[in-house]
Amino acid sequence: MTNIVFFGTPHFVIPVLETLVSLPYRLAAVVTVPDKPQGRKQGLVPPPVKEWAQNHTIIAFQPEKLDGIFVATLQKLNPTIGIIAAYGCIIPKSVLDVFPKGVLNIHPSLLPRWRGPSPVQTAIAAGDTTTGVSIMLTDEYMDHGPVLIQQETALNGTETGSELTEKLFRSGAELLKQTLPRWLDGKIVPREQDHAQMTSTKILKRENGRLDFSKSAEELRRLVRAYTPWPGTFFELPKIGRIKVLTAWLKKEKPDKPPGTFIKTDDGFAIVCKEEMLFPSVIQQEGRKPISANVFAKGHPDLFIEG
Repeated sequence: MTNIVFFGTPHFVIPVLETLVSLPYRLAAVVTVPDKPQGRKQGLVPPPVKEWAQNHTIIAFQPEKLDGIFVATLQKLNPTIGIIAAYGCIIPKSVLDVFPKGVLNIHPSLLPRWRGPSPVQTAIAAGDTTTGVSIMLTDEYMDHGPVLIQQETALNGTETGSELTEKLFRSGAELLKQTLPRWLDGKIVPREQDHAQMTSTKILKRENGRLDFSKSAEELRRLVRAYTPWPGTFFELPKIGRIKVLTAWLKKEKPDKPPGTFIKTDDGFAIVCKEEMLFPSVIQQEGRKPISANVFAKGHPDLFIEG
């Protein structure tokens, strides 16, 4: 019997789990992060992968540490292979060594481009015209192992971070369905990555979403799309505070005002950037509901100069 252990956390990896249970193998367990406090009352909320496992009567482990105790627990399952999809933690060699057929990782980029924790957002922000998904054999380094297979996806310049993430993990699930049987049968030879071509990404924090109007409007519009929904993009206004930009467009004309100037327009407002102007269309003040830029501008006419 081929026993699989899945490592993953967020909702967008559920298609991978659905693929695994459709194959003629046994999904022995899932490993996910511990429940986390959320909301005003800070009640503990289980990760989506745990909820899925409970609904399918599959055991879910939530170790605080991937230590010797956890290794011993895994060994009792007699696992054959591990599958990772957005687990959120580095898996040490002591855990990887438990699996005779190794641990495969579904990574949403065309490795070695965009290793690390935010490949989807970084690809959009960088203006990439193609990205994709890689299935790789995991080693003890970050997204470093040899690649079994890759699949390209063209980008049309309208995708948000959340939309593209879900799309790539759906593609990854389909790719795994084709790849896993061949890997288990020894019919795939992994290809070493060209490490000299490696580019990396970082953990995104809220402050990364601050819009810098000394950059071009095109760069900022890509950032708005890339950072939806996390970490989001924002700017700050005197007496108003932080304003989130949920959607925006740009106008390809050279402004005659300095970057950071806020201009009233017929349908809202524009912000002068290094090149071109950024037009927020839906915004949100902290603690309030999203509104159109036009409604906001009409309520705060003193913040804008006439265009």
